[in-house]
Amino acid sequence: MWSLLYFFTNNYHAKSMSPTAWVQEEFVPIMNLYNLLYQDKEPLPVPNTSSSSCVYDCSMACLWLYYKKKAENENLTLPQLTPHIISKQIEWIEQKLEEVTSSSPSSISTANDYTILLLLNAYIANEKLYNILLDSTLPPLPPSP
Repeated sequence: MWSLLYFFTNNYHAKSMSPTAWVQEEFVPIMNLYNLLYQDKEPLPVPNTSSSSCVYDCSMACLWLYYKKKAENENLTLPQLTPHIISKQIEWIEQKLEEVTSSSPSSISTANDYTILLLLNAYIANEKLYNILLDSTLPPLPPSP
């Protein structure tokens, strides 16, 4: 799933297609793959952000958030509600986003924590949030003399 997220986000601006074609060519096949791979009844657990594997563990949730924003940008409604299996991860990602965006950038620790990277994956289609998250990873510049 992480590879698919990477592929689609890199091709986001490369392809221009009608909204109907986008749903049929991108969203429906991915959701079919999702339904094949994630047949569990229990929601996937919240990831351990001290491990880089959290980016892979939340790849489906990040991909869902990517498609949700892409559909919003195209004035479309996704033909499916948020899948139950990723609901806990989606809630957690949204909570972390709220924590990060309400904090000052200097108070966000990125050492041994992959939360920001996970959020960058989840919100790559949202330019405003993506820039806020990216800015939070950079140290403040010293004042000019």
